[in-house]
Amino acid sequence: SQMMTQVISGSHVGQSLQLLPLEVTTWGEWKSRHPGTSVLSEKSAIRTGSVYLQRPYAAYFQSERLSFPVSRIDDQLPLKTSVLGVRVGGKACAYPVTAFSEFRLQTTLFESLDDARYAVVYSPKSGSLRIENAAPQVSWMCAFWFAWAAFNPETAIYAAHK
Repeated sequence: SQMMTQVISGSHVGQSLQLLPLEVTTWGEWKSRHPGTSVLSEKSAIRTGSVYLQRPYAAYFQSERLSFPVSRIDDQLPLKTSVLGVRVGGKACAYPVTAFSEFRLQTTLFESLDDARYAVVYSPKSGSLRIENAAPQVSWMCAFWFAWAAFNPETAIYAAHK
């Protein structure tokens, strides 16, 4: 389970998973910040190379329908709002991408949770959030609101100050 960061089936049930850093962005933006990055070629895709051109979950992302039952629904945000969820120990905060939509330039927030510091960076070009300069105890993931809230019921929600 990605949200629980725990193995839920097989011979390793109950073991913790290491949460790896993740960023949802455009290839162009990533490449501008990490010019030495390599990527699999389309030619290495299964048989036709078209695998990289398909978006198999596009319809799901655009609908309110959920593919599986959720035990707890939190209606503070629309179910499929993209959030950057941050955890430190037992505390959590969700940063909805929509809270940054009025920013026209890259914006960096210097935040802390349970005395652990990190920076939340919003990129208007890709409409994405990422974490930089995080203290070692800070973990984060990109998720839909319904999933983040189900596993982090006491989460705070960031709201842009106007």
